[in-house]
Amino acid sequence: MAALAPTPGELLWDVGAGCGSISIEWMRSNARCRAMAIEQNASRLLYIADNATTLGTPNLQIIEGKWHERVGGDLTRIAIQRAEPIGKFLGWRGMAGVLLKAPNGGIIVM
Repeated sequence: MAALAPTPGELLWDVGAGCGSISIEWMRSNARCRAMAIEQNASRLLYIADNATTLGTPNLQIIEGKWHERVGGDLTRIAIQRAEPIGKFLGWRGMAGVLLKAPNGGIIVM
């Protein structure tokens, strides 16, 4: 969460929310932080809702499906890779998701 640096009142879009942990921790960082957990795997939706309730963030907005298909607009994904040894050579390994500022001032985590 420190890397995300949540600010009170900021909105997080957690695209591909999985179990909802990023959205939930975002909301737990400050009572004014808001989040949308967007997940296309229907079997995970109840899991996200249960986690949100159990961990004290019952107001987490959970959206089924692909965020882009429902609302439209532009999404940008930036890939960052780190050089790592592969045998005698140097290769590239992809790193975790990148934070992007959304047009409305929210933060998107992919």
